[in-house]
Amino acid sequence: MPRMPRNNMETSFFHIIVQGIEKRYIFNEREDIEKYIDLLKKKNQENLIIAYCIMNNHAHILIKTEKIIYMEKWMQKVNTTFAKYYNKKYDRVGYVFKNRYKSQQIKSIKHLYLCVKYIHDNPVKARICDSPEQYRYSSFVDFYNSNVGEAYSTLDRILNSGGKYESTEETIQKDDFAFMEYNQNKNDICNEIVEKFKKDFNVENESLKSDKELLLKLVEYLKENYGISYRTMENVIGLNREYLRRLVKYNESR
Repeated sequence: MPRMPRNNMETSFFHIIVQGIEKRYIFNEREDIEKYIDLLKKKNQENLIIAYCIMNNHAHILIKTEKIIYMEKWMQKVNTTFAKYYNKKYDRVGYVFKNRYKSQQIKSIKHLYLCVKYIHDNPVKARICDSPEQYRYSSFVDFYNSNVGEAYSTLDRILNSGGKYESTEETIQKDDFAFMEYNQNKNDICNEIVEKFKKDFNVENESLKSDKELLLKLVEYLKENYGISYRTMENVIGLNREYLRRLVKYNESR
């Protein structure tokens, strides 16, 4: 589905995605995630944030805005401020975000509801948690307020306050959510995590291989939080997948 020029979009609702440069984990530390959420809220005056979810290397935001220019100025302020903070904190220079953020117009009421669910389900799909309410860096708890009925009331109030759609067509196509997916190569994800792990624990690759306790910690983290397969771990760490599997099984049986 080709992207329309933003100035021609006939809708008040937008799903926005920002992604780290080269798919880097720019939201890897708790402090960084909280900083970005704080910027989203503090630097926003003209747009209504309906839902959000901050993942490790990208973020989802659903907003209602009266003018495209309001959204563009807001995102520019947020991302520029965060980039300055991030570069100063990590003593680096250069881009922090990948190109221009992406935005998708919401086409119907059904699309709006599905988008809210999609955003809040992100950490579950990434195997970071078992249910969306367990993830602390999204709007799920505030949005649902521990009561599903509350969520529908929230959206009803938003819809009743006005807002236009591209069309009234209720059929949502597969392509409507295709642009949201960041199918980052599992090998790349695994490699990034392993390198950060070695840096955090100040170990070289050979030392990591021989330290069973540390190796187990890494393998379980990769498996439980990111769904990384033993085959992928074998490629990145350089140890036989059966050895890694037995290491985990032995620990579970103790």
